[in-house]
Amino acid sequence: MKVLILNSEDGDWEGLFINGNLIDEGHTLGEGRADTYLLEKSEEYNFNSKDVISCCVTQEDDKYLMKFGSFPSELSKLKGKYL
Repeated sequence: MKVLILNSEDGDWEGLFINGNLIDEGHTLGEGRADTYLLEKSEEYNFNSKDVISCCVTQEDDKYLMKFGSFPSELSKLKGKYL
C-alpha cells in the first residue's frame, strides 16, 4: 500500500493519493476532523502509518494545481516523482 499526502508549494491545498489514485483533496484534508481523518481513511483503505509519505509538489506540478484548481485523478498525470 502506498499512501501519499501531497501539498501545494504554498501549503494551501492537499491531496490524498492511495496507490496512485486521488482519494480526497481540499484546503485541509478532513476539514474540521483532522484529528481522526487519517485514522478513518486507514480503516477504510487498510493502511498503517508506515505506508504514509507526505511531501510538496514540484514547481511544475504546482503550476498544474494553479491552472486546474485541483489534483488529477491519477498521480501518474503529474510530472514529479513522489513515490
